[in-house]
Amino acid sequence: MAYGTNVKITEKLILTQREAAAYAGFGLHKLERIIRENPDAPFVIKNGKHTQIKRREFEDFISQAKELPEA
Repeated sequence: MAYGTNVKITEKLILTQREAAAYAGFGLHKLERIIRENPDAPFVIKNGKHTQIKRREFEDFISQAKELPEA
């Protein structure tokens, strides 16, 4: 698959914050708060100055969460 080719979110290993928020069904601000409150979470990955999301680990985190913070 060539660079720049559209790949379904469900097939990506690493998501942008915007993609992860859309995938989870909540806003970007809520995701940013989750990251701020859980900086060492297994789904958080730093890519230079960008924070990205490991999709599978994020799915596990959301599945196990009993409550999500307010945005």
